[in-house]
Amino acid sequence: MAGSARRTHLPPRPTSIVALNYRPALGSTARAAEITGYGKAAAQVARLRALRHFLESADYAGAERERMAGDASTRSYARLIRDV
Repeated sequence: MAGSARRTHLPPRPTSIVALNYRPALGSTARAAEITGYGKAAAQVARLRALRHFLESADYAGAERERMAGDASTRSYARLIRDV
């Protein structure tokens, strides 16, 4: 392939984009955040979407989240508190 340019495809850099949109139907000062991830960040955004779906299906979407002390790993912990 003499004379032809060699093309290499590099994956996109890990990037998250957050778009805030005004949502008057939710209240006069309501905003909605839309998060899009590219590269490795796409997996993180997918996990956040799965967590949100889980909390909504368990009726905990509106629960207050209280951060808890973690261990030496990169995991984070939260206690969910809601009115019953």
